[in-house]
Amino acid sequence: MTYKNIVFDLDDTLYDHKLSFKRSVEKCFPTIDIQQIDNIYKRFRYWSDVAFPKYTKKLISIEQLRIFRCQKTMEEFGIDSISRTEALDFQADYEYELDQITMIPEIHQLLLALHKNHIPIGILTNGPVDLQSRKLQNIGAYQYFEKQNIIISQSIHGGAAEISYEGNVKNLQSYRNVQLSKRAIEILKEEIELNHQHIRFNPDYKDNGWNFTSKSRHKPDYNETPWIEVNI
Repeated sequence: MTYKNIVFDLDDTLYDHKLSFKRSVEKCFPTIDIQQIDNIYKRFRYWSDVAFPKYTKKLISIEQLRIFRCQKTMEEFGIDSISRTEALDFQADYEYELDQITMIPEIHQLLLALHKNHIPIGILTNGPVDLQSRKLQNIGAYQYFEKQNIIISQSIHGGAAEISYEGNVKNLQSYRNVQLSKRAIEILKEEIELNHQHIRFNPDYKDNGWNFTSKSRHKPDYNETPWIEVNI
C-alpha cells in the first residue's frame, strides 16, 4: 500500500493524555480509588461531552464547563460537594501536567521513518488554540510537522454562523486553501444534502451552518452539534 499523506490526531495519539489526567487526580483527590482511573477518565470525557453543546452555543463559559465535568465525575466516584475552587485547582494542575507531556517513543520512531520516506504528514486536533499549541510545543511536534500542515479546530470556523464558534482565525496567515479529492467532494455534497433533509423534516434539528453534525433522534440536544471531540 502506498501512502500519499498521513494525518494524526494529537491527544492520546502523539502522547498519553490519560497519564496527565491520572497524575492530577492522584494529587488533587488522593482518597479516590486510582485503580478506577480508566473509568474515571471515561466519565470525565463523558461529562465534558455532555456540557460541550451548551458551551458551543454560548450558554456556559469554558470555566463553567470545566467545573461541571469535574464535579459530576468526582461525585460518581464517591467525592461529593466539590467546590468551584477545588474544581478549578484541579484544572490548573491538569494543565500543568499537560505542560510536562512528551511524545510517545514509538510515535517518534514512526515519524522519523515517515520523514525518511518523504511521506507528507499533518495533524488535525480539536480544542482551544493556546492549549493545543502548547501541547504541540511540549512534545516537539514542530520538528516533524510543518506549521501549515497543523490544523487546530478552534482556529477556523468553516463559514458557520458567528454564534456557533469562538472567535475568528488568529490572523490572515491562519487561512488555508486546501485541495479536496473527488471522493472528499462527494462526501461533502452528500452531507450537505442530508443536512437539507433534516432542516426540512427533523423538528429537533437546528441549522447553525455547520456541515458535519450530529443528527440523532435519541439525543436531540446534540442535533447540529459539530462532530468533534474537544480536549479542554
